[in-house]
Amino acid sequence: MGWPAAWTRSWPPWPGRSRAPATRQAGAGAGGTVGRDFGELASILAALDAGDRVGVCLDTQHLWASGVDFGGPEEAEAVLDELEERIGLARLRCVHLNDSAVPRGANRDRHANLGQGSIGEERLAWLVGHPALARVPAVLEVPGEGQGPTAEQVALAKAVVREGQARWAARRPATRGRGGIEAKGGAA
Repeated sequence: MGWPAAWTRSWPPWPGRSRAPATRQAGAGAGGTVGRDFGELASILAALDAGDRVGVCLDTQHLWASGVDFGGPEEAEAVLDELEERIGLARLRCVHLNDSAVPRGANRDRHANLGQGSIGEERLAWLVGHPALARVPAVLEVPGEGQGPTAEQVALAKAVVREGQARWAARRPATRGRGGIEAKGGAA
């Protein structure tokens, strides 16, 4: 049985049950994973035939580790254009904001604190500050000091998003959004 069939078998229609949404994120590209790029995620979503019930999460470390560059305006635009083309930005439910402990294309899921990895604040700002993401909530998903994000990491995340928004505003008018940074993990 191929992976689309396995996914649909694990996702039965539940008549009369909750219509709670679910979210799937792209993997970091490690061997044997499913959903390692937007094309595979689109296939999963189509196979599930769950409509808007299933959305996607954009994880910055997973993108980077799977070889996707988003570190400049053209690269960030290309990532979001592909997401729109294959899945649709309307299905983007959240962004996991993190740095990477491995280089681009390493195909390993290893998160790092912001500014302490191979992505860096400069590259992150171009993607997470993009106007298309202004209404998408961001979740800070970093190790912190072993207990999840620290207050300093939360402040840095907000600064990275603001810097990215300022860069895009300087290029063209930015849209207003309701998104924000939410800490995931330990106390912030």
